[in-house]
Amino acid sequence: MKKRLLSVFLCLCMVFSLVPATVWAETTNGHTHYLCGGSTCNGSGHENETYKTTFEKEIKQEGNTLKIGGESWAPTKGSNDTFYILPTGTYYLGSDISLEYTIKIENNVTLCLNGHKITAADGMDAIYMTGGSFTLTDCKGVGTITHASSKTGRGVYVSSGTFNMYGGSITGNKAQDAQGRGGGVYVYSGSGTFNMYGGSITGNRATGDGGGVYKSGSNSSFNMYGGSITGNTANSYGGGVYVDGGGFTMSGGTIGGTKTGETNTATYGGGGVYAKANFEMTGGSITGNETNRGGGVYVTGKGSFTMSASADGQNIPSITGNNATENGGGVYVVGSSSTFKMTGGSIGGTNENDANTAYRGGGVCVDCGKFTMSASADGQNIPSITGNNATENGGGVYVIGSSSTFKMTGGTIGGTDANDANTATNGGGVCVSKNGSFEMSGSSCITNNKADSYGGGVNINYASATFTMKGGSITGNNAYKSDYISTFGGGVCVGNGTFTMTDGSITGNNAAYGGGVYTVNEFKMTGGSITGNNAYKSDYISTFGGGVCVGSGIFTVSGEVTVTDNTKGGTKGADGKFTGDTKNNVYLPTGKTITIGTDKLSEGAQLGVTVSGDYGDYPFTSGWNDNMSDKTPSDYFISDTDGYVAKLNGSELKMVTHVHNWTYTASGDTITATCKNCSNNNGNDFSGGSVTIQKPEKTKFNDGKDENAKVESVGWFGKAPSVAYAVKDGNALSAAPVNAGTYTAGITLGNVTVSVTYIIDKATQTAPTGLTTKGDIKNSGTGEIKNTAEDMEYNISANATTGWITCDNGSTRVAPGTYYVRYKETDNYLASAVSAALTVKAHTHSGGNATCQKKAVCDGCGQEYGELGNHKFTETVSKMYLKSAATCQSPAVYYKSCLVCDEKSSETFEYGEKDFSNHIGNTYLVGQKEATCYAEGYTGDTYCSTCNHEIERGTSIAKNAHNPASVWTTDETDHWKECQTVGCGNIIDKAHHSGGEATCVNKAICEVCKIEYGDVDATNHKHTEVRGAKDATCCEKGYTGDTYCTDCNALISSGAEIPATGNHTDVDGKWESDGENHWHTCYFGTKFDVTAHTGGEATCVNKAICEVCKIEYGDVDATNHKNTEIRGATDPTCCEAGYTGDKWCTDCNTKIESGSEISSTGNHTDVDGKWESDGTNHWHTCYFGTKFDITAHNGGEATCKSPAECSECGHSYGPLDANNHKGTTYLNNQKEATCFEEGYTGDTYCSDCNEKIADGQSIAKNAHNPASVWTTNEHDHWKECQTVGCGNVIDKAAHSGGEATCVSKAVCEVCKAQYGDVDATNHKHTEIRDAKPATEQEKGYTGDTWCIDCNKKITTGSEIAMLEHKLTLVEAKDATVTEQGNIKYYYCENCGKYFADVAGTKEISLSETVIQKLPPEIIEGNNATVNNGEKKSLTFRSNAAFADFIRVELDGKTLDEKDYTKAEGSIIVTLNNNFVSTLSVGEHMLGIVSESGTATAKFTVKASEIPNESPKTGDDNMVAVWSFAAVLSLAVLGFTTVVSKKKRAK
Repeated sequence: MKKRLLSVFLCLCMVFSLVPATVWAETTNGHTHYLCGGSTCNGSGHENETYKTTFEKEIKQEGNTLKIGGESWAPTKGSNDTFYILPTGTYYLGSDISLEYTIKIENNVTLCLNGHKITAADGMDAIYMTGGSFTLTDCKGVGTITHASSKTGRGVYVSSGTFNMYGGSITGNKAQDAQGRGGGVYVYSGSGTFNMYGGSITGNRATGDGGGVYKSGSNSSFNMYGGSITGNTANSYGGGVYVDGGGFTMSGGTIGGTKTGETNTATYGGGGVYAKANFEMTGGSITGNETNRGGGVYVTGKGSFTMSASADGQNIPSITGNNATENGGGVYVVGSSSTFKMTGGSIGGTNENDANTAYRGGGVCVDCGKFTMSASADGQNIPSITGNNATENGGGVYVIGSSSTFKMTGGTIGGTDANDANTATNGGGVCVSKNGSFEMSGSSCITNNKADSYGGGVNINYASATFTMKGGSITGNNAYKSDYISTFGGGVCVGNGTFTMTDGSITGNNAAYGGGVYTVNEFKMTGGSITGNNAYKSDYISTFGGGVCVGSGIFTVSGEVTVTDNTKGGTKGADGKFTGDTKNNVYLPTGKTITIGTDKLSEGAQLGVTVSGDYGDYPFTSGWNDNMSDKTPSDYFISDTDGYVAKLNGSELKMVTHVHNWTYTASGDTITATCKNCSNNNGNDFSGGSVTIQKPEKTKFNDGKDENAKVESVGWFGKAPSVAYAVKDGNALSAAPVNAGTYTAGITLGNVTVSVTYIIDKATQTAPTGLTTKGDIKNSGTGEIKNTAEDMEYNISANATTGWITCDNGSTRVAPGTYYVRYKETDNYLASAVSAALTVKAHTHSGGNATCQKKAVCDGCGQEYGELGNHKFTETVSKMYLKSAATCQSPAVYYKSCLVCDEKSSETFEYGEKDFSNHIGNTYLVGQKEATCYAEGYTGDTYCSTCNHEIERGTSIAKNAHNPASVWTTDETDHWKECQTVGCGNIIDKAHHSGGEATCVNKAICEVCKIEYGDVDATNHKHTEVRGAKDATCCEKGYTGDTYCTDCNALISSGAEIPATGNHTDVDGKWESDGENHWHTCYFGTKFDVTAHTGGEATCVNKAICEVCKIEYGDVDATNHKNTEIRGATDPTCCEAGYTGDKWCTDCNTKIESGSEISSTGNHTDVDGKWESDGTNHWHTCYFGTKFDITAHNGGEATCKSPAECSECGHSYGPLDANNHKGTTYLNNQKEATCFEEGYTGDTYCSDCNEKIADGQSIAKNAHNPASVWTTNEHDHWKECQTVGCGNVIDKAAHSGGEATCVSKAVCEVCKAQYGDVDATNHKHTEIRDAKPATEQEKGYTGDTWCIDCNKKITTGSEIAMLEHKLTLVEAKDATVTEQGNIKYYYCENCGKYFADVAGTKEISLSETVIQKLPPEIIEGNNATVNNGEKKSLTFRSNAAFADFIRVELDGKTLDEKDYTKAEGSIIVTLNNNFVSTLSVGEHMLGIVSESGTATAKFTVKASEIPNESPKTGDDNMVAVWSFAAVLSLAVLGFTTVVSKKKRAK
């Protein structure tokens, strides 16, 4: 064995001494991680990257040399530029690198920065893409692509292809070329795509646009799923991102930030994003950016910005904390083609840094653009503009400029409280300025905004501005700065422009003037309501118009409008409305009126009015008589001041003094007041409103709700009535009741009382807790329910309606069984829910031991019970238990077997030695050698991979053919190829150059190797051109030109002269002329083609035009009129003559011919086609008043309601026909039949004349309607007729059927009610109690029979004789390290107990028979040594069972599992070589902890005597040497093993 170990050691030493250090480096320098650079891949856009990526080649810098995979990486020089070409592959940085030239990517490349830096050269981009895909990641989170300080150039330029960014940082770059765009990333207009999943683009600059990212062109795209774009700067537009064409989508990530250095900035606009194209934002955040316009987003040109949230509300985009020194802190939309559509997300927020700020338009500024805001139909996505601030106008939204529109159909501007407020000096929510338009409808909400001066909700401040409110709500807004300063329009301020309200509500707003609306221009109200607003109270300034304050403007009303319940100096309630102090709805200064629109006020419209000065001095309406003359003024207008009423005075309304005389009328739970003293124009009494009694909130005893009834008033003028309470059908109460019961609450005014009946239900009780049970331990037939009280009751059924029994205090005795306990019902409480089921156990078996062949015997009763026990499996070596024979890998395997019944277990154990003649598993080859063209090869010897024994010898392989190079090797005269096989180098196919053609500048090129050879041929010119050639003209000579060689520039032949042509040509092709002739002129001034004008036609206004040159000539022809018309023509009528008209020339306006008269027609025509009539005839009348077609009325049918209608003219004529009833009819004196009275069908009357047409008929009585539930007493059951007023008794009979038991009466088969007495002898449910099995030590008992229902004993049991022991001897067994032992003992198969003696008198427990395992020891590896810093594994072996392993300890501390491995045989622990190299010098104690104890071993770390640096092993040619040594050492090891085995065998 020692020789074998020595051989192994020597072989390993040989191998390790030859392995180069670089080989070890490769095994530890693998670079693998998830693509995103993290430990997991959950980022948006790469969810499927579930496997790690291996980065195959290292890029690093050594001195001034860049290397890829250990080889030098030289730049490639092109026709215009020089680049580092990065081929297809996966790379990682091994060090920081500095570039001389740009890295060019043409195909698919993945690069991990690995925490290192790429520094680009000055004036050059770091990375330039022209195709493929470039994936950037960084596993350490600190890698960068940058330029040195003050140097210029972009980070990444994407000309074409796809750039995927998962990690790393593009930082410190600067675009400063002619364009100066895209400091961090530039995506070109061709077909470039940039997908950003992670990483950061930060601290970059552009002298033009797009400090972080610039994207141009319609074919490129930028998709942002994650990562951050922060701290970038653009000297022009787009600090973070500039989008020009194509699309930009953002579903995650952050643009900007709130920390120092994270703000993106731009000089002119778009601090975060500048969009001249489509920008879709469905997630992520744009925050903390700055510029002068569009702090977050700037939309212009034909740009469109869409902001939406996911349907499930999980991905919500946000624009927060941005700043613009001028307009649009969050978003700026400028230009007639620019649009912003918001269907989700938030602009601003409620946190400290969420507010977007600007001079105008803190959240959004719309400047000549279009903005729409809407919510999803299901209400899940509600966009919000919240908590923003404008120094001047429009805290939330500012709208200005021609074609500017803001349409809001949903969403919220503001929020739930003051913390959500958008704030501004004017227009806290929205400000509409010059030429701007704002339309609000649907579910839109402008709420809780604040302005310091004008328009807490909305401000309209320019003559051309419009605001239309078609729906939605304006609520809880506030115009307020201090009690000393006047403010205007809490909801809406119409400072200029027009406000039209057709629907919606304005409520709960507050200002000094016009809590709801303040107008000094035009306010048209045709629908909706203004209620619950307030003009706030101040001791220093006057306040007016809680609802509407009409300043110098016009307030026009029509339709169903409501302006009520507004106050001055009121208090805001929990519902957001103001109450108390002074009613103040519409406030009209002296001389101002409310204009009644031509569409009139609809029924139900109501306005409260406050008129300044003396109420009777002037009218407060304009247009009443014109539009409402038939209506009652007080139905529409109510004075806010008591003692006044609206009455007609002339053509308009005034408020006049009045003392009311109220009459009260009751209807249901409401009392209505009318005043007899102030009847209106149409005689109707004036309404003083109504009061309604409402039930209290309290509906259950002790529910904490208010027990007082409420009195609700609507337009009430009188004093509030007090509430009286009484028990239903009983006595009056002095206060509102609180106990359970049925009550009435009523109010009385005058002699009228109304009341409501209501019920206070009993409260519920929680189920009892803390209850426990005590079972029938002594077989007495009863147990206990503990911790009960007298206010509890129990039952055997949780849902029983009867049979509940009161509990005793402390504990309640009951028979064994399952019970439920609850609290009893009381006056104010219902019975509680039941407790959890409480089981009082009967006697149960216990004790005894079961075996695999016999059940356990109860210690108490001696009877067998339960199931058979488990087998007692042990290790027994026998062929019958053999699972698998021994192999070269492992000994034989046997199944464990049961000591009691011999059954096999599924568990196994090993026994004996391995069999090295039985090989299993794979094989491997040793001594393999490939054949070459200069040496034979060898197939290799076959070895078993399991035991490393040789199985079969190999064979030789013949030499290969030579492998000629693909490229020719040449010299001046010859060419040849060399064999490429390493170590050969034979010369093949050598020959002289041949073929090709020499020219004046080039040598001949060999047809075979394509290399130049020989000399040039000065006479062989292949490419020529003519120089100095000139065409002859009409007046000048030409020249054919000289012939030159374009390769060597030599003159080959001279040209010749060309005579002039004499053919003149007009250079511009135009005619010249005088009054008679036209001609052309050539380039040299010679006239040719001189000809007289000809053709054309002169008219009364124009000369003739020459057919050839198209120029006028000659004089006009006054008689030639080409265009004429008829003037003054009239048609004849029935009474007047007509005229044919005069003929005139329309060119020269000369009359050519006069017309003639046309006689009248005499044919009359009715101009409107309508009949005129009297009582007898009808006729038509012509235009000149002549009657014609006079005819008597005829046709039609007269009825009891209407005369006949003429069938020709449709006019009525003649008398009524009292007997002709054609209209509908109705019934009088109808009466339904009941079971106790006949009915009547009713008499038929005509609806038109109310005359009776026919008599009705009697209807027979109905059958009785018996109740669905039986009514019962002790003896009988019956049903009552349910018809109101009847009550007859039906089907009365005595109870019958059912069976009485010992605890229950009989249940009637018909009505299911109990009746009669219990039957004490009828026991339905019985059980055996006190039964006890006989044992070897004690007699048994059959048990007594008891009734479970009444708990009475029915029969008595009998005694059972004792049993005898059946003992089995178990021999003693010694304990080992891996197995427990046992003492000698006896086991009884009947009772399952253990005994120390054969007589079975000394009982012991099973644990007393066990001898514990022996403590383990270290059997290999003790006292090992290793040098300090040496990478050497240390192995230790404990003789404990591997299944008992717990942990490894070193020097008393638990060792991390990554520092060691464990294996079977017993327990083998190997310390990893890397861990061993870190241990300190000195003696160490290692412990292998198992369930049988701790085995300890010592080992020593010595001070190092060997240098840490690995010896140099030469270049890669040494690999063959050490590989051969490794194979040789393995062969020696195998040989030694075989020899050792043979020696052992001997």
